[in-house]
Amino acid sequence: MSSDNTKKDKSFSGGENGNITDDLSTSRDSGKDKNISANFDDKKNTGKLSGEAVNDAAQNNTDGADNNGKIESRENVSGDEKFSDTGFIDENSSIFTAPTIKAQKKKRNSKKSRIIKLIIAIIVMLALVAAAIGIVLIFGESGGDDVSSSSSSDASISVKAVSASDISRVEVHNQYGSYVISAAGDSSSEDNSSDNSSGSGSSSSSSSDDLSWKLENVDERIPIDDEVIAGIPEAAAVVNAQRKLADSAESLANYGLDNPEITIKVTLKNGEEYTISIGNATSIDSGRYIQVSGDDAIYLSESGYEETFDTSTTYFAELVIVSALEESSTYSKYFSSGELIGYDSIKLSGSIYPQPVELAFTPDDALIAYQVTAPISDAANEVTAVDILSPLSGSLYASETYVLSPDAATLSEYGFDNPTSVVEYTIKDVYLKVTVGKADGDGYYAVMINDIPAIYKVSEANIDFAMYSTDDIYYTSILVESISDIQSITFKTPDNEYLFELEHTSTTTTDEDGNTDTKTDIIVRYNGAEISSVDFRTFYQHLLLMKSVEAVPSDVPDTEPEYVLTLTHVDSSVSDTVIKFTKYSSRRYIAEKQGGRQLCITSDTVNAYVTYIQNLINGEEVPEP
Repeated sequence: MSSDNTKKDKSFSGGENGNITDDLSTSRDSGKDKNISANFDDKKNTGKLSGEAVNDAAQNNTDGADNNGKIESRENVSGDEKFSDTGFIDENSSIFTAPTIKAQKKKRNSKKSRIIKLIIAIIVMLALVAAAIGIVLIFGESGGDDVSSSSSSDASISVKAVSASDISRVEVHNQYGSYVISAAGDSSSEDNSSDNSSGSGSSSSSSSDDLSWKLENVDERIPIDDEVIAGIPEAAAVVNAQRKLADSAESLANYGLDNPEITIKVTLKNGEEYTISIGNATSIDSGRYIQVSGDDAIYLSESGYEETFDTSTTYFAELVIVSALEESSTYSKYFSSGELIGYDSIKLSGSIYPQPVELAFTPDDALIAYQVTAPISDAANEVTAVDILSPLSGSLYASETYVLSPDAATLSEYGFDNPTSVVEYTIKDVYLKVTVGKADGDGYYAVMINDIPAIYKVSEANIDFAMYSTDDIYYTSILVESISDIQSITFKTPDNEYLFELEHTSTTTTDEDGNTDTKTDIIVRYNGAEISSVDFRTFYQHLLLMKSVEAVPSDVPDTEPEYVLTLTHVDSSVSDTVIKFTKYSSRRYIAEKQGGRQLCITSDTVNAYVTYIQNLINGEEVPEP
């Protein structure tokens, strides 16, 4: 479902071609077409008569010449006769003698011919005058396309002008219903019903002239766009027209002003009132017929004037629905180089999540600062985690507002009885909840913010942050722990068990200036014998790069794992990391970590890892990743 208006396109139509028409206007338009056709037919007939008269005159002069003695017609000249510039060839002439030229006698046009031509010219002139008068009569008083004006000046006419600061109240009625805007703090405003409205009203302050306005009968929790709401009293204060069409009208219905499409009732602070009525549109001129109370004249409005008022209350809602959190001393620990990167908690739920997903930000406690704490504790994908923060790091914008103050049925219609996604943020004292409802099929979703009773239309691209799958949120690698935290690694196969023990050492040196430098290293032993630490580090890199390649299938067999990898930690208070590898197919293994998180790993990756273990114990080089 789309709303009735957008801020990108403030043009609204009340009917076909932007006009609201009735049977009277339809009939009137039909009459215009017939009259125009008649006028054109008269012109055609007149032209035909003129042509016949000219042909008659030409026929009379077929055997004569004009004042210069030139032939006017060749109809009576035969075959191969050659013409000179002054007459015709004598029939007794031959190719051997000079041709004898007989002069053509001059013959004046008859008096009758001249009279006919004069009559034709008069008829044509009278026809043109009659056509002009007909057009004026048809298009002027009928309320149709205006081609006449009592003012020939291109400059706009001031119909009404007051200061917006003198306005106390503006009441607008249009095709969408009605709304009332009043000066904030003004108590003279009367109660007025409005479409899709509830509550006491939302206020706004116009920065342009420091006037404050309130949209009545709209819930105060709904943020209102300052500039848009201020535009209504500003437009109602100054009414200009392209020109005056008539000092008065016998029938307002001819202009659509007996039942105007839009009426704007303006109340001034001194108690005075005036009403602006906006009627039909014209098809020749871009404008509407308008009239202001106290003035009987009919005017042609400036182009697009009616668009300012032809809106519903949803149009006034602020479309920056989440503003970016600004860096300050209060939130400094959540920022890095001016960018928001941290949070206290994030929770994702909704129909796209089988179980709610919870994230924590622990920059000082782990190798990766972003952690998933539910449903299974593990490292989070840091790129995804930062992107989920985007509404607070870069704001969230709506394209328009669907509904204000929706009831339960409307909430269900837009999918909020079973939302697609819900994202909740906590950053110190800031709480934000973004709820995503249904998609409209055209690339937009219905969205609600916190407890604001408004449903916004948001593009799919703007809510990517709320649509990540659970797998997308987790870190893609099977392991993220630093080798410096590992005490031992055991790899168990169906036939054997391989134990690698690590001893961590550090060496500190001091230079001539007293500066110290500490280097750490590891000693690796297999079955008590030391092996290459360089190759073991490469072996460990292969483990860190072991990643999930696709979503885990739903039919994973409940069988014994083929391989089991166990890591113990230097800090004995940290639980062991256990990863079980179960063969799913000839191309895939399912790796499951403690807690139940599963990853889909290629068979080639797992088989290569088993080979590298043999390289280690045989003293062979482990290839670089």
